[in-house]
Amino acid sequence: MLQETLMRALALILLTGLAATARAEEALPVSAPVRAAVEKALPFLEKEGVKWHTDNNCLSCHHVPFMTWTHLEAGRRGFPVDQTKLKEWLGWCVEWAEPKGGDDVLAELLLFFPRELMTEAAAQKKFESLPAMLLAKQKPDGHWDASGQFRGEQWPAREADEVTTMLMMLGLNTPWADAAKSAAIRGKANTWLNEGAEPQSTRTLTMRLLFDHHLSDHSKKEEITKALLSLQKPDGGWSWKISNAGSDPITTGEALYVLSVIGAPTWSAADRQRAVDCLLKSQLEDGSWYQDHKRISSKIRKEAKPRVDTIYSYFATGWATMGLLQLLPERAVADAGK
Repeated sequence: MLQETLMRALALILLTGLAATARAEEALPVSAPVRAAVEKALPFLEKEGVKWHTDNNCLSCHHVPFMTWTHLEAGRRGFPVDQTKLKEWLGWCVEWAEPKGGDDVLAELLLFFPRELMTEAAAQKKFESLPAMLLAKQKPDGHWDASGQFRGEQWPAREADEVTTMLMMLGLNTPWADAAKSAAIRGKANTWLNEGAEPQSTRTLTMRLLFDHHLSDHSKKEEITKALLSLQKPDGGWSWKISNAGSDPITTGEALYVLSVIGAPTWSAADRQRAVDCLLKSQLEDGSWYQDHKRISSKIRKEAKPRVDTIYSYFATGWATMGLLQLLPERAVADAGK
């Protein structure tokens, strides 16, 4: 059965470890507070992620992928994760993999979940159908149009399309996609991407850095890293819109994640610590990070507590958790919970 197969695959992944970005825990003096913050965040991600799926019968707005991804990564780092629940969430990702919430969600599924998780033929067939959906939506000039939340955020339409295009290309650069077909369309996409202007959003820089790390010759790594590091705010974090004062947890978590993944050699330990402290100080009692939609969304709501704030706060909690997790080493199953 699918669930049993997923469980066997999960056990294999937890034993072997897949991420190449694990860091020695002793290298981060505040590893205990980092682990405590993650432990606090995971129940919130589970509660609100399950509620979203139950209420809406879908994966989006990114809730179920984020919930599953954070728990997978937490399990690899020794946090106690309920495997019965996790296999159920993975089943939801297979069952509801569709562009209901935007094509970016499909690319995230390809990126978040390696083939080792899904050896069941039906699950593989479902995920193998996603690259064709994405390929069919590439425009003649090589780019993909933004969809979902990307269309309604505070950046130029061209910049939203750029981030979408990089995300699509990263998703198509996974074992789920046909390597030859993906390579055939890469040149046209790269030509379009190279015409990008100075960004207005920090997310664009983080995506450019991740894209250069995985799908380029790393020639721009130093330049992009320098630009991203220069935007670190006095409070230690980053803001979604470059011109904003102060930081946003969603952007700080994403920047922390990407800088950790690429292993930025010019990022000082002190500045990394400032980013960690920024997240630790801003975590709420329920384990979440609050994200004001007015700092990101182009459609400003007048209500005192608009529903969209809860959606952006879930994204922020997901990214903050992922960023902090990258600072902790992977552990074998036998070490879990120690």
